[in-house]
Amino acid sequence: MSTKNKIKFGIMCNKDLSFPRWQYDAILSLIKNENICCELLIINSEISSQNFISRIKQLKISTIFWQLYSYYVGRKSEITKRLSLIEELSDVEKINCTVNRKGKYSEYFKQDDIDSIKKKKLDFILRFEFGIIKGDILNSANYGVWSFHHGDENEYRGGPPGFWEIYDGKKITGSILQKLNEKLDAGVVLKRCFLETKLNYIENRDQIFHESSKWPLQICLELKNNEDFFPKIKESSTKSNIKTAPNNRQFLYFIFKKTLLNLARMLKMLFYVDQWNIGVIEKKLDLSKSNLNNNLDIKWLPLKSNKVFYADPCSLEFKEGLDIFFEEYPYFNRKGVISYSKFLDGKFTKPEIVLEEEFHLSYPYVFEYSDAIYMIPEAHEAGKVLLYKATKYPTEWKLVKVLIEDYAGIDNTMLEYGNKLWMFSSDKNDGSSHNLNLFYADDLYSDWMPHPSNPIKTDIRSARSAGRPIIFNDKIYRPSMNYEKKNEGSLTINVIDKIDTNSYRESFHSSILPFESSLFSDKTHHIFSTDNFTLIDGCREIHIFSSKEIIFHQILQIINKLKRFLGVKYKWKKN
Repeated sequence: MSTKNKIKFGIMCNKDLSFPRWQYDAILSLIKNENICCELLIINSEISSQNFISRIKQLKISTIFWQLYSYYVGRKSEITKRLSLIEELSDVEKINCTVNRKGKYSEYFKQDDIDSIKKKKLDFILRFEFGIIKGDILNSANYGVWSFHHGDENEYRGGPPGFWEIYDGKKITGSILQKLNEKLDAGVVLKRCFLETKLNYIENRDQIFHESSKWPLQICLELKNNEDFFPKIKESSTKSNIKTAPNNRQFLYFIFKKTLLNLARMLKMLFYVDQWNIGVIEKKLDLSKSNLNNNLDIKWLPLKSNKVFYADPCSLEFKEGLDIFFEEYPYFNRKGVISYSKFLDGKFTKPEIVLEEEFHLSYPYVFEYSDAIYMIPEAHEAGKVLLYKATKYPTEWKLVKVLIEDYAGIDNTMLEYGNKLWMFSSDKNDGSSHNLNLFYADDLYSDWMPHPSNPIKTDIRSARSAGRPIIFNDKIYRPSMNYEKKNEGSLTINVIDKIDTNSYRESFHSSILPFESSLFSDKTHHIFSTDNFTLIDGCREIHIFSSKEIIFHQILQIINKLKRFLGVKYKWKKN
């Protein structure tokens, strides 16, 4: 492709062309794409490298605890270690710029520099290294200057990134990529994510750095396939206060509060465990109602004992009844199997195991295709997405194909739409609770291709799949898990607005909360609708002394956590 047809961008950066790892990854993904090219490096000629003396000069008595803490723990971070792009950017034109400062923080480019930048006819500029830039420089590229703000701008402007969410006890930490305007952290939001707040500050900060590094490439791909992408986006209307570094009193409170929260989580893990069960509602899910939790008569599958739980129901409906497949998890074995029960005349048959492997199985997605019945169970421990075919339905199954190699897919969910098969999935090794990936194929046995915008969604409240998509009034509704209050605590129903091989968009429709008046009232994380029935699962938190199997299970869980804690120092990892 000629340069004329490529997306052209510039980078605001420092003299030595070194970048923190997450910025390095963002830039590298752009310049490796054959449809995108870097045309200009806008060098901040005033920035000098940091050394020990310069850091000492920057210390402030009022925030010295925070400065020392963030410097010390930040040294353990892999994702903020600086890497050089000198070789990769050696042929890119450079322009050295000196800004004029007005007020306390605002930086304005000189008009001669702005004119030189405009001559390059860039599509966008990535802002790194410079401060709060204002003025005509914001209009120097076709799609403006793009800047990361690591926080939900509706609640947190300023910084430090990922700190105040922990301090305020927020369950969720946000992040955005914005097209800058004159208002701080209130530009046109191009991408955003919501992640679970981690109590470890560096872990919390680094996860939003990592996820946001994917966005510039994703937006470029969107631009190539959708020229109307930008006009549909409005500026943020935030009026939130601007945060700054915590003072010494606030920092000490942060350490105290974090310690208490860690202790509370540890005690809960020591004494309580989730027990899931599946239930049947004898009517189809009605998505026209605003409250989907009212007046539900749930028939729960009788649990064998407190030695096991059942979850993730999937079913096929026949005249002879409802065939239900689900995960059965014996606490002692710590490995899921796929079990089956028939629901007929308001009663369940005794569960029987129909599929067991050496590795953990769950989320059995059962479906009919070309006069046969297939199952795609979650098998992330195998590191593959596996397809099984019923050889003697419903009790005997045979592995017939590996659909996706070298991918630890969880909650794999099929959709047949627009002459293609689509598979929603999350990667156990890369943000499984907040990232949603999409794959597509021409038919079940052909190659499955990853969507170019993967992950197509990054949101702890509505990404991970929670059952088969539901067709209702000619719209497609996708159930998903919501971790906002509790892990896998409730459900979000999304409407798929657009799905094709280049783009994906969905919007919020409604929520399904835990079934408070039922036997399993603490959480819910799966729903499956047929022509005449709705299947759900529910959870209750039970004491670990409910059975010796649960005690054994929790002891091993604690040992594994201690091994991870004591084995290595913290460093950023994908999950």
